[in-house]
Amino acid sequence: MELQDQSHQLFTDLSKWNEGYAMRSNLLLSTMLTTSAAVLYVSPAFAQDAGYENADSSTSSEIIVSATRRNERIQDVAVAITALGESFLEDTGAQQLSDVVSAIPNLSVVPNGAGASVFTIRGVNSSSATSNIQAPVAVYIDDVPALDPFIPYAVPEFHLYDIERVETLRGPQGTLFGAGALGGAIRFITKKPDLDEVSFGTQESIQAVKHGEVGYEANAMVNIPLATDTLALRAVGYYAKKAGWIDNPVLGDKNGNSLKTYGGRAMLAWQAADNFKLTGSVMIDVSRPRDSAYTPYGTKGYANNGVLRNFTDNDSSIYNITSELDLSWVDITTNLTYLKRTAHQILDFSGTAIPVTGLPGSSPLLDDSVSDNYIQETRFASPDDQRLTWLVGVYYQNYKLDLREQISQPGVADLGYATDLLSDSRYTGKVIERALFGELGYKLTPELKFTVGARMFHQTVGTTAEVAIGGETLFDGPPGSAANGDKYKKVTPKFGLSYAPNRDLLIYATASNGYRAGQGNLFTGVDPVSNQVIPAAYGPDELWNYELGTKFSAFNGDLSVSADVYYIDWKKIPLEAFTDGLGLPYTDNVGDAEVKGAEIEIVARPVSQIETGASMAYAHARITAVRSNADALVGDQLPGGAPFTAYVYGQYNAEISNNTDAFIRASYSYTGKQYSYLNNPNSFSYGKYDTVSAQAGLKTGNYSIVLKVDNLFNGKGRVNARSLFGLPVQVLQTPRTIGATFNALF
Repeated sequence: MELQDQSHQLFTDLSKWNEGYAMRSNLLLSTMLTTSAAVLYVSPAFAQDAGYENADSSTSSEIIVSATRRNERIQDVAVAITALGESFLEDTGAQQLSDVVSAIPNLSVVPNGAGASVFTIRGVNSSSATSNIQAPVAVYIDDVPALDPFIPYAVPEFHLYDIERVETLRGPQGTLFGAGALGGAIRFITKKPDLDEVSFGTQESIQAVKHGEVGYEANAMVNIPLATDTLALRAVGYYAKKAGWIDNPVLGDKNGNSLKTYGGRAMLAWQAADNFKLTGSVMIDVSRPRDSAYTPYGTKGYANNGVLRNFTDNDSSIYNITSELDLSWVDITTNLTYLKRTAHQILDFSGTAIPVTGLPGSSPLLDDSVSDNYIQETRFASPDDQRLTWLVGVYYQNYKLDLREQISQPGVADLGYATDLLSDSRYTGKVIERALFGELGYKLTPELKFTVGARMFHQTVGTTAEVAIGGETLFDGPPGSAANGDKYKKVTPKFGLSYAPNRDLLIYATASNGYRAGQGNLFTGVDPVSNQVIPAAYGPDELWNYELGTKFSAFNGDLSVSADVYYIDWKKIPLEAFTDGLGLPYTDNVGDAEVKGAEIEIVARPVSQIETGASMAYAHARITAVRSNADALVGDQLPGGAPFTAYVYGQYNAEISNNTDAFIRASYSYTGKQYSYLNNPNSFSYGKYDTVSAQAGLKTGNYSIVLKVDNLFNGKGRVNARSLFGLPVQVLQTPRTIGATFNALF
């Protein structure tokens, strides 16, 4: 009866609103059936789950996040979450996500070259290289998913200038964030247009890499109110030249792994009424790497003897319209997004081609792809200050990929083929996803709250493959085509119970489900050397996460602790595998795994000038069952994640004068042993390295400067390793880097 009354009230309120703003009604209704991201406010402070800042005398538990699609104190969110705010990013000199990974428990980022990183949370991954598997971690810019759901090998660089905060949610977020959030979600929350004040900011930085060159980055921001309290524009632009340090004497390259990247975003906000806001945004990111940081596996030098460069050019564009309507008893948020991405990738296929053909010439693999993604989401949320709270939403995604791949080698035509092409293929993929999701919270008592949620998926996935397009090739054989497709339905539930006897203590228990749909394999048919049959497709996988956690603060917020333990049961894991003959990649569901782990974050301020903190994470991620044809063993550690990570920091703040402050900061991080693939005894290992960094800064008025040194002791730990088509390669830690960043804000 109560829901009927609320439903009647909704339509009554909508009618009244429409009468009062008739000229805006058509625009509102069309936008409400599209897209949105909540308007957020966060203290201008750097923040992690357990703290990192005491801004304006407020405790760390007062930090506001939107991890549950609501604006809540981080202390009240019954989810394992870390939030890094603007001041943290500024004080640490962070410019990209890779600069802050060590501060986020159980998050691993494997660098496969610029624009090709792989994210892992809590060890939930099946490969440290990209493949035709949806990423196990969802990455969002505001409310927009930024990774392709089919082959996420082209990853934006995620610049951190003018970012309000970075939220990392650990554990499956399938209810509110969809199928891509199997292990968790990372959210980049951008600053929104200010309707009241004109502002302008710049950031310039320079970095010198030991054994390498000097890099630089320039950022600029402008905020202009175009109509008082009604209309405002905020625009950000950036250009960066990242320093290289890897030499290639074979190609005559010096510091060959350099990178140029540029882009920006523009947001136009219109406060059409007191209870209605419309925001349009455009975001562009262009990445132009010269070569990867790969060196031969097992070496300690910064030299690469590859005969070809390996890189991915990436152009990403995101267009978004967001509307927010407050009807006093319900908030309606709608989103319409269009993402377009073009990528050009070159990889060295020589390690596979030369042994097969017996020819000496190098063999490049070229991928050119275009993807289009239309996303629409609408959410209805009740007010927060009620005993019964609810959120309901609908989601639609229409994704298309067109990929052309050619592998060539000089001299192949002399073997009796029409061209020097070893393979000439085109692949198309399509994903249509519809979902209905919701979450209901009910306070059994003022201190005890029960939460239940679910997401109902309906996905249609299809792939087509055309091989030997220009005539018969050695790898493809004669021309042919194949099509695969399937439909998947799934409900991912979530259950939670939380107990908060006061504002400074929260105890919670959660059981949540994560899920990914299956897909067709790009390579199909039979390996022409080994005659191994390649599966046409692989099926969906899912996991359950069971978690018990607590968050508490004491001494007026000068001590903050966040801790949790969890158990993950993962079924039907998709794994990138390779055929025995040519090493052609394909994906298959290999078996089951479990992850047992714990996480803790502590921040303490013994005196007003000193802040210190630590975080530790443990993830025992192991295969528990395998299929007979899988290249895996029971007991294998899952790829991509580290079993143990730790981070410790200390910061001293000093007031020089009424308008000038200084600080000095040092941090230490450790990452445990990792593997690139399953079958660990025969897999490439990396990890087991530590890093020491230090920063010192001076802030006076509108200006600040931060001096920093990363990898202070110039460690050469291995941060990635893989087989690049038969060539064993690795990526070492970036050598000692000394830099300076200057900020100005008016």
